[in-house]
Amino acid sequence: MLWYRGRQYKQARSEEDAKFRKEANSILRRVIKFLKLDGSKHVFTRGKYFQFFLGAVASKYWETLVVLGPAAENRIKGELQVAVNPPPGQPRYILVLNTLPPEFYSQSEWSRSDSLYKHVNPSTWMHEFIHLLDAMRRKGALAAEDGQTVEEQVEETISQSREEYINEPTEYNAHYQQLMHAVEEWISSLSDDDLIKVGNDFELFLEEVEKIDADRFDFIVRLNREYRRKFLRRLHDRWES
Repeated sequence: MLWYRGRQYKQARSEEDAKFRKEANSILRRVIKFLKLDGSKHVFTRGKYFQFFLGAVASKYWETLVVLGPAAENRIKGELQVAVNPPPGQPRYILVLNTLPPEFYSQSEWSRSDSLYKHVNPSTWMHEFIHLLDAMRRKGALAAEDGQTVEEQVEETISQSREEYINEPTEYNAHYQQLMHAVEEWISSLSDDDLIKVGNDFELFLEEVEKIDADRFDFIVRLNREYRRKFLRRLHDRWES
């Protein structure tokens, strides 16, 4: 049990979180290698979008299409689209990464395909791949009682407020895993002395995590009371591991 500021928190399971991040990172490495070696053979274009089936990288993701498109200030960096009943031969999952910079489109089509691997943003990939793993565990887009898909519910939440969007279960999970990806990069950069300091002081660790989040994601400050509690026990379990 975790006691923090007079409250008791049940422990979460950081090993489960780590397993999913490990899978996301493993597939990302394989995607980058695939794009370096075979990208020009297996990537096809549709306008400004470059697409390939993830099954060419790992067979268990044969239902997933990866789409890389142009980055823009008014466009979300990524999204996962899930079809309830896709037609034969069509993907059930479409993992969209809007991470291609403007200068990418000034090159020839051949050279663009060959350089795609440079623009698969690891942080955005982590977030969207966690969504993919969650969706696959749900066996696809499950219909809600009112007939909406999970994705439609998320879109409705986004239209209401950023806070409600963050405090939706799948978004909370994806944001947490994305943050932990950044935290682990930070941990790997620490000296032995600093690693001992944060390893002996959860409050110090929490402060540093909050700084990383404030600089990159602005996620933690938007958590409501329920999800703040979930976050603290989950983070504490990671700190102890």
